[in-house]
Amino acid sequence: MVKISFIVSILLACLCFKSNGQSDSVRTNIIEGITKDFLWQYVSFNKAKEITGFINQKFKSGGYDTTLNIDEFTYELTKDLRNISKDEHIIVTASHYKRYPVLKTKVKSSKKSNYRFTKNGKFKPKLQYVIRKNLKNAYIKRKYNKFKKRTKKDKFSYGQIKILPGNVGYFEIYDFESTSFLKKQNKDRIKFRSVMRFLKSTNAIIIDLRANTGGYVFLSNYFASFFINKPNSYFITTKTRWILDTIPNGRDTIIQTDFYTPKRNNFKYAKDKHIYVLTSKATFSAAELTSYTLKKLSDVEIIGEHTRGGGNGHYGAYNTKYYSVIVPCVTVYDKERNYTIETKGINPDTLINAEEALEVAYSNAFKNAGLDTLKTKSRYFKGRNETKIVYRKSIVQNLPDYIGDYRKVKISIKDNKLLFAYDKHPEEILKPKSKDNFKSEHFKNISFQRDNENKIVSIQIRWFDNFVETYRIIN
Repeated sequence: MVKISFIVSILLACLCFKSNGQSDSVRTNIIEGITKDFLWQYVSFNKAKEITGFINQKFKSGGYDTTLNIDEFTYELTKDLRNISKDEHIIVTASHYKRYPVLKTKVKSSKKSNYRFTKNGKFKPKLQYVIRKNLKNAYIKRKYNKFKKRTKKDKFSYGQIKILPGNVGYFEIYDFESTSFLKKQNKDRIKFRSVMRFLKSTNAIIIDLRANTGGYVFLSNYFASFFINKPNSYFITTKTRWILDTIPNGRDTIIQTDFYTPKRNNFKYAKDKHIYVLTSKATFSAAELTSYTLKKLSDVEIIGEHTRGGGNGHYGAYNTKYYSVIVPCVTVYDKERNYTIETKGINPDTLINAEEALEVAYSNAFKNAGLDTLKTKSRYFKGRNETKIVYRKSIVQNLPDYIGDYRKVKISIKDNKLLFAYDKHPEEILKPKSKDNFKSEHFKNISFQRDNENKIVSIQIRWFDNFVETYRIIN
């Protein structure tokens, strides 16, 4: 009986690991890998020692629930790292490694020597090797040109772009990222200059950054140049931690870069206009930097909520076999004022609930509109009319089933529609596809899983590049 119970316990343990997609060795590899990444890359070596020391101690003492799946476990790590460092740029997820297959060249390498001796004793490459090398370089060049063509750096992602009654321009911009290599993700990306041409004749412009979670500093700089009449002016400074030693010891090399507004003046589109910037608690990183610099170098009014305070930066996620992690290694600050947004955020000129910010900004802008420009209808950029999200009755009946806390995701209901809040991102309305299946502006598919009793037990989030996360509901 003892042997049977022992075997059963082992089988149950194996099933547990299988269902959670991880084991103790996987968790150990994640903890050890993250520790090295932070000690080598994080903006502060001393802070890196503190936060990695905490997660190592918690892991060794059994502080992390062993029943968590890989997505839930990495999110718990993310929360701990953020709580201690106060740095919300930090993100740990399951491995993204399998999403990006390695491109294999069609040119086969030869096992024979690629070089030969000439009659006069010189060492030269063989003709076949030169041809293969040129073919390989041409192939790589074609791939690079294709990548460069798809990833344009001046096309942002937008919500609504329109001219409101009173000749007031409005646009909602979601990020300051480059376009993606994946064509489907570039569907709503537009050159910013074409947007500004559309708004050129307006009396005022409202820039909605309430759902903007950041992006690149140089794209924030480019964007801001359209509203700043000071070409080639100091914009911001970045300091990147760079380790030249063989071990991380805190004696690092710091590479400093000063950014200046473009020499080409783009201000003609916003000349003589009142500019309003809308912010929320979700406004983050480069969006905060944009708000800060616009306020410093031009006459804009910021309306909304105090922002999150993301003043550090990074060079993208580091992918491994076991996990993916974003480690901030760049400090972004204003050297003229010795100021950083990190943990401080932006304090609006008019502090008000984010949902009311547009109404206040529009009211202020409308007062400055001339009587001869008042119009009763809104005009939309290239026919991008507002689309209403309609829920069928069968979907509405099931809405209460989905409400809950899924750790990294919160689901709620407003006006008979599902609100989806992912991590620190702003809430967005889910668009129904079928029962238990939805989509959103930023995710390809959000599906809810039920158990044998027809109760919702988890949520699965599929990104546009097919990376999948699964979180169970917390009862």
